[in-house]
Amino acid sequence: MSARLLVQEVILGLITGSTYVLVAVGFTLIYGVMRLINFAQLTIYTMGAFIYVGMYSLLQTTHFLPGVAVYVLAAIAAFAGSAAVGLVLAAGTWYPIRRAPNFALLVASLATLILTEDLIELVIAAIPQAAPNPLSGDIATIVGVRITASDVALLVVGIGLSALVALLVTRTRFGLALRAVADNSTSASLMGVPYTRIVLLTFAIAAGLAGLAGAMVGAHYGSVIYDMGINPGLFGFTAAVLGGMGNVWGAVVGGLLLGVISSLAITVLPSAWQEAITFAVLILVLAIRPTGILATRTVDRA
Repeated sequence: MSARLLVQEVILGLITGSTYVLVAVGFTLIYGVMRLINFAQLTIYTMGAFIYVGMYSLLQTTHFLPGVAVYVLAAIAAFAGSAAVGLVLAAGTWYPIRRAPNFALLVASLATLILTEDLIELVIAAIPQAAPNPLSGDIATIVGVRITASDVALLVVGIGLSALVALLVTRTRFGLALRAVADNSTSASLMGVPYTRIVLLTFAIAAGLAGLAGAMVGAHYGSVIYDMGINPGLFGFTAAVLGGMGNVWGAVVGGLLLGVISSLAITVLPSAWQEAITFAVLILVLAIRPTGILATRTVDRA
C-alpha cells in the first residue's frame, strides 16, 4: 500500500469512525452508570434519522430559512426528540424492573429493540426515504480525498459533543451525582442523590446522542430506512468495548480507531467483509484486553 493510499484510507476511516463515536458514547454512559448494555440505542439511532427527515421537510416549507439553518434545526430536533423517546422507553422498560438482575434488563433492552424496529417498519414502511443534506458540497481535497462540509460536520460534532459529555461528567454537579451513582448507587441514594432521576437523564442523553448520529449519517448518505441503525449501532458498541466501556474518551478513541481499521481492511478485502472485520476486532480485543484500550472502572475517569 502506497503512502498516499494509506493517508487517504486513514482520512476516510476517521470520517467513518466519527459516525460511531456518538453511539459509542451513549453505550458507555449507560454502562458506566448501570452496568447495562442498552441495545435499544440501535433503533433510537433510526428514530433520530426519521425525526430529522420529518423536521427538515416541515421547516423547508417556511421558505425563509437557509438550507444550513434548516439542517441545524432539524438535527437539534432529532437530538431532542430522540432524548424524549429514550426517556419514555427507559421509564416504560427500565423503571418497572429496575431492581431486577442485569440479565433481565439486558433482555428488556433486546425486546425493546425488536419491538421498536418492527413498529418503525409498520408505521413508516420498509422503503428508503430521501434525507436532504445542504452540506454535501466539496470544501477541500486532501491527498485526493474530496472533503465535504458534511464530513467536517460529522467529525466536529462527534468529537465536540463527546468532549462536552466528558466535561459534563467530570466538571458539573450532575456529573458528580452520576459518578456517585456509578460507584455505589445505594450509598449515593442514602446521601440524597436522586438515583432514578440521574439514570433517566443518562438514558435521555445517550438516546439523544444516538438519534443525532442517525440524523447526521442519514443526511450524509442521503437516505434513511427502518433498519439503518443495526450495523452502526453494533459498530458503536464494538467501539465502546474497544476503547473501554465506561470511559467517554475511550469511546472516542475506539470509534475513530475502528473506522480506520475498517477502512484499511477493505482496501485488501471485499467491502462485504466490513462486518466480519468489525467483529473480528471485537473478539480480538476481548481476548487480549477485555477491559479495552482506555479501561476505567466507571465513567468518572472519562
